[in-house]
Amino acid sequence: MGTDLQPDVRKGTAGAADQRLVGYHTDALLFEAVLGSGAMGVVYRGRQVRLDRLVAIKVIAAHLAGDPAYVDRFNREARTLARLHHPGIVACYDFGPLPGPAGETLLIMVMEFVDGSSLGDLLKSRPMGVRAVLELHRQAAEGLAAAHYAGVVHRDIKPDNIMVTRDGLAKITDFGLAKCDDNASLTQVGLLMGTPAYMAPEVCAGGVPTPSSDLYSLGCALYAALVGEVPYPSPSSLESIQLHLKAPVPAIAGRRPELAMLDGLLRRLLAKAPGERCASAQQLAKELATVIPLVPEQLMCGRRPAKAHASNPDLQTVMQSAATIAVPADQRLPPSRRTVSQLLPVVHASV
Repeated sequence: MGTDLQPDVRKGTAGAADQRLVGYHTDALLFEAVLGSGAMGVVYRGRQVRLDRLVAIKVIAAHLAGDPAYVDRFNREARTLARLHHPGIVACYDFGPLPGPAGETLLIMVMEFVDGSSLGDLLKSRPMGVRAVLELHRQAAEGLAAAHYAGVVHRDIKPDNIMVTRDGLAKITDFGLAKCDDNASLTQVGLLMGTPAYMAPEVCAGGVPTPSSDLYSLGCALYAALVGEVPYPSPSSLESIQLHLKAPVPAIAGRRPELAMLDGLLRRLLAKAPGERCASAQQLAKELATVIPLVPEQLMCGRRPAKAHASNPDLQTVMQSAATIAVPADQRLPPSRRTVSQLLPVVHASV
């Protein structure tokens, strides 16, 4: 749960049904090309006709457009994005029903067009420099700081939800699971929402997510980028949840001694208790800005051999017992363009 369409999703091949809107236009919008598709619908590169502005148009799948619960989530995501104004957050320009071809009604969201790729796709495409990855996470932390200041907890921070532009700027997307201070509809104790591999322990235990939960998730994303896998790799969601709850915090110094200068920061981000983590996303951004110059420029993000985690007895012990444990129910700093442009191999949108 928690995987939603983004303005640059290219995880599947667009079929004929996806292509049917290409070339379709109204007085306000022109559908130009398919950017990607998934179970939730299709994302198109489009254009706002009156403004002549490139946009991403998210069209929700017909079976979901008729589901009141999903429509409520969709509307909540749009309204959440509308209250957030920050260069590190993908903007929402409009949403709602749109007359489609053959008299049908489309449920759409018009969003900022991100000419780039998700961080998740970048990490899979080729090695990335450590400095560049740290800078992208610093920018993501600033975007989170803006969201938290507005009373919004993202709840699903992960590499696939961090977009990277052609200029190497990070933008957070997919606020479909976000919790707002003025919206308690998704804050019930015991309701698990998010991606297990990046989920904070207090969320795994069924607690209400807080800004600190987002910082934990961002810490998982950073660890995964640097090492090549998430802090607690496991084959199932249940095991992943139990590892977040029970397993010792991994030390990056043990995996990559040359990154020992990051060990203290990562240990705090991945602390089991929210109160032991960084005090805020803004503080995290400042700490990352301080540590980036300490990292040798030639260092690249690493890869770990498959199943290597089995040699860790602490992880093995928790994983072996996971199946028998029930899941609880219940400032602003200018971006370092030089760092990113020199070390970040951006994969551009194929449109």
